[in-house]
Amino acid sequence: MLDLPVADVLERWPAAMRLFLDHGMACLGCPFNTFDSLGEALAIHHISTAAFVDGLQKVSDLGGYALPQGEQR
Repeated sequence: MLDLPVADVLERWPAAMRLFLDHGMACLGCPFNTFDSLGEALAIHHISTAAFVDGLQKVSDLGGYALPQGEQR
């Protein structure tokens, strides 16, 4: 999921829009959201992958998503 373009994440899980805004990420209107992956966007904005994925699990159907090896919740 972290390799999906931000635009695809927003299309698949529309409720994630609030999560992006809550984290101060302006990805919703960014012209790069079709190119940057979610992982790249999180790194660019210095957002914890674990914190974002936890939030995304709460607003989506990702209940069983496992973080990449080495990432901590």
